[in-house]
Amino acid sequence: MGARRAVGAPGAPPHESAPARTRASGDDVRTVARHVVGGVLGAGVLVVPPVVATLAGGADLLLWAGHVLLGGTVGVLLGVHAARTGRRPLPVSAVVGATWGEGARRCVDVTYAVAFAAGQAAIVWFAVVGVRAAVPVSSGPFPAVAPLALLAAAAAVAASPVRVPPVLLRVRPWVAGALAAAWGAIGWPDPGAGGAFAPDGVTGAGALWLAGAALLFAGIGWEGVTRAGGPAGPPARDTARGVVVAAVAVGAVYLALAAVGRTRPLAGTGADVPSVHAAVAVASGLVLTSYVVTNLRTAASIAARVRAVPAAGRGPARGLVLAVAALSGVLVVLGDRDGAVPLLLLGPAVAATVAYALAAAAAARDGGRAARWAGGAVVVLLVTATACAAPALRAV
Repeated sequence: MGARRAVGAPGAPPHESAPARTRASGDDVRTVARHVVGGVLGAGVLVVPPVVATLAGGADLLLWAGHVLLGGTVGVLLGVHAARTGRRPLPVSAVVGATWGEGARRCVDVTYAVAFAAGQAAIVWFAVVGVRAAVPVSSGPFPAVAPLALLAAAAAVAASPVRVPPVLLRVRPWVAGALAAAWGAIGWPDPGAGGAFAPDGVTGAGALWLAGAALLFAGIGWEGVTRAGGPAGPPARDTARGVVVAAVAVGAVYLALAAVGRTRPLAGTGADVPSVHAAVAVASGLVLTSYVVTNLRTAASIAARVRAVPAAGRGPARGLVLAVAALSGVLVVLGDRDGAVPLLLLGPAVAATVAYALAAAAAARDGGRAARWAGGAVVVLLVTATACAAPALRAV
């Protein structure tokens, strides 16, 4: 018998190599989609839906759809840009810095480090509010004590050598999604008048812009597409397809949560709440605390990049973790007022706006005609939204 011809070797019939290319392309698309979905669907699944529902009212579905469209567009622009320029796997700050210089890289890293600190302050406030709304306990004369204690516990773990097992990190988004679905079914926690989900007296355009800012926190993670695959990772076309698949999945999750939430009002407080609310609230608090642990470490790693100090061992330096936690603690105290959660989420919103605008501009500068039009549209949209939102939020 003659030697068997290798599939895809020179001279092989075209029909023999086509399936291999198709399977490889499909694998690339799935890899990118999983990476982006895993980055976007995090603590925001639990924190953002009730905040947006409270602030936006009947406009929440429209805002969620716009959020997914914006995030997906930025993800495609960034992913294609990184694939075509070979700037991966790199953080978004490095991709932006390769086009706009070291100052832009540091700007993105600084804003993200501060944004992560603000985000953790919002998360612990939300976790405590959820428990207080479900369990008849008094907040006492100093409401910030409980979120500070929760933050301190998370910081102690984050600064320790303890590492979250990879299997738990893979399961955690599914658990968070299941808890969010449970909240949607039984009614999200209601902090009451002057509560943590909406500043007292903020209505109309101000409330909508504040809801839009909270949505940007839920969208942190689209920029993670620049880390999907190695230097010879998925080609630009498969990267774009993967981001589109991720956008469909993310949109399905968030729009479903928003739609289900419309059928159930915010749950009451105290003894009138069924015991299942308490169980879901405590479980949510534990999951959110685990996110604070990993997010504090992430923020410390970003801060290390600002200082150009490589992470020691398997994680960031203990001092940087504690410094980020201390900043977050200050923000917890400053956020001790009505509307604490969405106001603290303004930090991540600013960071996302800066990073997305610089990334879209970089893609427009270095890309083809489609990238120039799409990138320019994103920059114009973000600049216009910021200019319109600033006056409306000034009185908050």
